[in-house]
Amino acid sequence: MCHIPYGNYDNVADCKYLVPDYWTIGDVFERLITDSHSEGDIMDTAELIYNAWITDAQLDFNSDFYYQPRDYIYACYREGGYLDG
Repeated sequence: MCHIPYGNYDNVADCKYLVPDYWTIGDVFERLITDSHSEGDIMDTAELIYNAWITDAQLDFNSDFYYQPRDYIYACYREGGYLDG
């Protein structure tokens, strides 16, 4: 038998900041794909990004990386890691 008490467990409502929805997250990835794509198949660029370290960094909403400016995120991806600021 489960011993979890009944109650309201809406942790999104309890957040002190705006939790990004999938459209917002998609916009961040779309900008990075657009900034990184130069020629050839854009799907190849998308696959490279989704399989790179930056995907985990952008989806870690406990850090501030997701909220950084577009040009900083692109520069980090280009350099292969976080940039000292």
